[in-house]
Amino acid sequence: MDDPQPLADMAPGNATIACDITLRPVLPALGAIWKARIGMIDLASGLTGEEEMHAILPEDALLLTTRVMNSNTISLEKLVEMRGDLVRAAMTITPDEPLDVMIYCCTSGAIAMGEDELERLLRSVRPDVPVTNPFTAATEAFRHLGIESIAFLAPYTRDVTAFMRAAFIAKGFDVIHTTTYGLELDSELGQVLREDIIATALEQRLDGAQALFISCTALRVVSLIEQIEEAIGLPVITSNQALAWHALRLAGYDSDLDGFGMLGRRITC
Repeated sequence: MDDPQPLADMAPGNATIACDITLRPVLPALGAIWKARIGMIDLASGLTGEEEMHAILPEDALLLTTRVMNSNTISLEKLVEMRGDLVRAAMTITPDEPLDVMIYCCTSGAIAMGEDELERLLRSVRPDVPVTNPFTAATEAFRHLGIESIAFLAPYTRDVTAFMRAAFIAKGFDVIHTTTYGLELDSELGQVLREDIIATALEQRLDGAQALFISCTALRVVSLIEQIEEAIGLPVITSNQALAWHALRLAGYDSDLDGFGMLGRRITC
């Protein structure tokens, strides 16, 4: 086989290479393809966030994802440590392109760090872009649906779950009953069987609750929302579902979503 022709021999003006290139100018349709541009910070150990967000978001919503370093151990101290890498992670999301909203894909991390601190860090990179997270999104979803009392299902350790329960109570919501799986490793969260999630949801004490909140962006649950809603007769709010819902509202998205529970059908109103 002959050796490849040196690049220098292919320079413009070199008679040894034929040039037959047709120029067809196009005008990029800036702003016409996507109705919403969403920049997402997922966890380095996350197995589920991107999968679930892509399942929920419509084709005309662009999801741009980066990762923040985190520990595989689930504890309040380890969750707070993510704060040190958030700015770097946020800076990697298409820095020269516009965004409509930035989202942080971790419910427990948002509560551990605090909503205000999380927003401060992300706005230090994108000062004019709205910010949300699953905790903020869930509380906004509850208020939007007129929900004041919830049953709380979580996969975390008892300590993390108790801290999160207190955060919802501090926001003014009654937490009627709480169930947790007590998992200690982040890598375990995305591998909880859907059958176990359904069984736990159906076993949950719901007397006095106006909705069931299933926490954690790592649980593979969005495909189960309508099945559980039909079984328990109450709205089901999940971390990823609420996050997608709130992100679309902040981005000014003008259509509702079918297939993701009562909340998905209430984006525009």
